Amino acid sequence: KGPIAGITINDHMASFKVPSIFSNILQSNIPNVYVQPPCNNVLFDSLCKVSRVSNALDTTVSTVTGRVVTIPSLGAFADGWFVGGEITVPARNERRMIVAQTGTSLTVNYEFSQLPIGTSIQVTAGCDHSYDGANGCPKFSNQPNFGGLPFVPGDSNNVFVKGVG
Repeated sequence: KGPIAGITINDHMASFKVPSIFSNILQSNIPNVYVQPPCNNVLFDSLCKVSRVSNALDTTVSTVTGRVVTIPSLGAFADGWFVGGEITVPARNERRMIVAQTGTSLTVNYEFSQLPIGTSIQVTAGCDHSYDGANGCPKFSNQPNFGGLPFVPGDSNNVFVKGVG
């Protein structure tokens, strides 16, 4: 009973190669949930349950300078609202993560290959994956679906809050 890795037949004798229980366990899927303060959920996924549609804005590009995209229709949003979110170009299924926001200027993780002025885009709000931070679960009223452990030490390791470097 169990998996068979190989069979050898010699005359009327068959030998079965069976992996050890330990070897079999190591080949199985390992959960990817970490014991950490930041949320393990992906924003807008089935565990997070925040609605992408309710937190997206369809708009157009005004100016592009390297990694900085300026969108005048973002004026009503607080600085940092879109950090951790993304800019999507639906016509080309191209997307970039937003790493900084000041006013109507969004900085993405790397430049778009082409993003002419007037291009239709979708901008989604971001989340810093914190339980009680201003850009975390309270922003979306989503603390019941928080997928981290907020009272485990190490919140200073949250790359969405501190950055990478």
